[in-house]
Amino acid sequence: MMSEIKNTKDFRDTAKGFGVCTIAVLILYALTGMNAVNMRELHISVLMAVFTACCAFYVTSAFVTSNKRFWSAASVLPAFGLYMLIFRLSFDAAQRMTIVCLSIMENVMMWAGLGTVAISVLILILGHKLKEKDIFTAILAAGFVMRAVMVLLTPLNFFQHDVSNFESDGTCFHDDYILYIANNFALPSGDVRDYGMFYHPPLHYMISAMFFRLQNVLPVRFAGDINGLKMLPMLWTSYLILFAEKTLDVFGLKGRAKAFALVMTVFCPQMIFLSIQVNNDALALMLFVASFYIALKWYSKPELTTILFLAITIGCAMMTKLSMGFIAFPVAFLFLVKLVKTYREAKASARSKDKSAKRLLKDLIKQFAAFAVVVFPLGMWFPLRNLISYGTPITYVFAIDESANQDVWMFSPVQRLFVPSKEILEIPFLLAGGTLSDYNIFLSLLKTGLFDERKSMDVYLTRVAQIMLVVAFIYVLVIIVCSVAGAVKRLSAGGKKLSLKPENIALWILAAVLVVPEIVFCFQHPVVCTQSFRYIAPVLIPAAVWSGSFIQMSEEGKSGAVKAGAAVKTGAWALMVMTVVFVLMVLLFYGPFPQYSMPWEFMIFKSTG
Repeated sequence: MMSEIKNTKDFRDTAKGFGVCTIAVLILYALTGMNAVNMRELHISVLMAVFTACCAFYVTSAFVTSNKRFWSAASVLPAFGLYMLIFRLSFDAAQRMTIVCLSIMENVMMWAGLGTVAISVLILILGHKLKEKDIFTAILAAGFVMRAVMVLLTPLNFFQHDVSNFESDGTCFHDDYILYIANNFALPSGDVRDYGMFYHPPLHYMISAMFFRLQNVLPVRFAGDINGLKMLPMLWTSYLILFAEKTLDVFGLKGRAKAFALVMTVFCPQMIFLSIQVNNDALALMLFVASFYIALKWYSKPELTTILFLAITIGCAMMTKLSMGFIAFPVAFLFLVKLVKTYREAKASARSKDKSAKRLLKDLIKQFAAFAVVVFPLGMWFPLRNLISYGTPITYVFAIDESANQDVWMFSPVQRLFVPSKEILEIPFLLAGGTLSDYNIFLSLLKTGLFDERKSMDVYLTRVAQIMLVVAFIYVLVIIVCSVAGAVKRLSAGGKKLSLKPENIALWILAAVLVVPEIVFCFQHPVVCTQSFRYIAPVLIPAAVWSGSFIQMSEEGKSGAVKAGAAVKTGAWALMVMTVVFVLMVLLFYGPFPQYSMPWEFMIFKSTG
């Protein structure tokens, strides 16, 4: 009975989180009147959208019980007043549409939105009403505000990958794929090897095309405008983070350990990029993370409904991006462990004539059969269609043209894995072309995780980026050390005895199937753009779980039967301090980003002719 109550509560909490998040994104979409291409339609609703989304995501989720209703109103009203006061002081200047004023608008939106969250938390603290759950919700809300601001005030053609001019021009990039389906109500025909990005499975493009067509019948100012498509990756990224948060719960992280693990994921700049990009990455990675979470839930309680959800999720992930099929490795491991364990129980119970375990084994086999019936057709129909019709290899990947000047094949494996040049280390942004190409895989992953594949010539941004790269490098080293210690701690059942818990092994497999194929992919396709953190973004989850476990170990004061020493406590404090410093660097770089970013000036001049 207690298990059923807990499962029901988990379901309600999950549904509420996703519902609130969906409403927040819909409010952003409905209220904003901004056209991010010509930058001429900034409206008061832009600011109101961020504020409303912050309130919807934070207040609705945090203040749900009757004894918190007063504190809900008490936190919203002063925050709203402060927000509107700052807005009134800057809106008239922003109407003039200069680069500096656009920066003012973005700073007002970001810092006032974050201030709303901070004030709400402060009032809860003063009223002695702050709960552990409120802290987690505040972190999610702050990350939502940061992503919403960047989505609203970043031109559509910035932070994109393999897109053209968002017109049906036959370039066969991601945007043309969407527009082709929207205009023709059909998938492209022909050998996908002749059509660029059209080799990708179509789920993301079908959803985007339907959303694009739907805009034309909705009473919104995005009608006929592809800018509204940015709201879809914003939604998928928000879902991804919520699944990550639920995964931390599965691994038992609580309190300060969970808070810092969550911050590590929420404030990774890659979450900003995924929220802006209209390609298939955000949806694919969200479904990848969701599949791992659902697999963990199924392992704890194997039910037909759960495994069917898992099959649909994995199938849709592969129908978005075929490489997401790598999630099959940790999922198959959990399936195998559960099958072997159930078989042994059935074999042991046969001696005692207990048929319950045997029935469970038969039920498990039926579940696996139902899983296979759903996942294989859903995930493999598109590559099999291309294989049968045109002989296209199932693992086909679009090759980068040599004219792109991104080749790094001339560098040795030792250089690509271990030895970047001094010049490459001194430049914080990803470089492509000539002898200064970023050839080192791990340094490129770090750079793209911080700045994507964009670069800036501005002195301020470059200096902040240099500091940010150093901070991130130290942060990653601290995370690796603490993650290894935290992972070992999760395997430790006491003293020298090791408990190879299947969920923990599955987490190791998850990290391996993200990192190892990426390294192989980089050597198979030795060009700069393959060395991108967006391909392995879910690796944040095992890193967060392991790091959080290390912090939790220091708080518990024990590692199995051994008391945590000074080294553990020092490492935990180093990890927490570096997390705070890293978040501050992210805000310092992306807070005033439009003021110093050259593409803003280019877009304004382009729009004015």
